[in-house]
Amino acid sequence: MDSWSDDSCEKTLSVKVRLTWQPEGIASFYPLLSRGVMLPGRPGATVGSVLSGQLQISEESLCQRTRAIFLDGKTVAQPDAARLKTGSTLALSAVLTEPFLLRAFGDTGTRVIRPYDRRESLTDPAYSMKHFFYLKLFNLMLDELGPRILNSGVGIEARNFEKFLAEKPERFWEGLETAMIDQVVTTVEAFRFFPWSQVNGTVGLTVEKAAQR
Repeated sequence: MDSWSDDSCEKTLSVKVRLTWQPEGIASFYPLLSRGVMLPGRPGATVGSVLSGQLQISEESLCQRTRAIFLDGKTVAQPDAARLKTGSTLALSAVLTEPFLLRAFGDTGTRVIRPYDRRESLTDPAYSMKHFFYLKLFNLMLDELGPRILNSGVGIEARNFEKFLAEKPERFWEGLETAMIDQVVTTVEAFRFFPWSQVNGTVGLTVEKAAQR
């Protein structure tokens, strides 16, 4: 999966955060993925190439369950024909049965998504935050893709990141092992009370699983 190492990403992100978290606490970050996070993209990429290439969803996984795919609020029936634009929102759900999803996307249909033949290199320099898109994950897709996406890095507006952290209870912080802000190691307390409201732009967030004790 493409990461934040590309030079064009560096110019876009205001602050880069790298966290090491206890594995059982990784799911605490899933609400960010459901609200929508930014991923680097490439101009003219199809939904199909993003699923099979950038997100690395296996053919076996694609065949095992029904998936609902939405691009900018509309159901995608032909993933290899639908193209993302800069700022597009791609939403993925394993099954479309929840009423809140029907309300959120305004579509009552589900689609069986078939495997894609094309695999694109994730080290391709064409991937760039200059062509970012938003990704939203729901239900089973969170467990399937969430840890890997968080480990590769996502973008989130600083104000949204501040709100997310402010909502967390005390026990949330027990999972934090190490924290780095712009490649500088910081204490847990310093990270908790970092002035995110003073950051004007996007936070590049990476959450890695800590080694089991």
